[in-house]
Amino acid sequence: MFSLTCELDKLLYNAVKDACGDRIARDKVFHSMMASGVYEGLAVNIEPAMARYTEIYQSLYRRSPSELRDLGEGWVLVNGARMTFHELEILTGQLQRELQQEQARKRNLVKRLLGWFSS
Repeated sequence: MFSLTCELDKLLYNAVKDACGDRIARDKVFHSMMASGVYEGLAVNIEPAMARYTEIYQSLYRRSPSELRDLGEGWVLVNGARMTFHELEILTGQLQRELQQEQARKRNLVKRLLGWFSS
């Protein structure tokens, strides 16, 4: 159900975005989804998502996020930016990809150094 909801969310978001602009579209889509009850019980899922974001952020930047708060009704505040639960998941995915790229870069550097020392 959640993946179907996300797909419907994206379609609705893109339609409203074309008509109204990005920020307005996001807010309209989220509020319509809240009103329809799709995100009912969402508060249960926000805490693990916030914990995952914090863990990945700390791994990548070696410090805690400056601000991370649950604003209620599916909204969170992340480093001064208000966003939906879904956007936090997207941001966490982006940070995860950055972390993987950084780890791959470090592994490559170590392999090159080992190759240089062994020759």
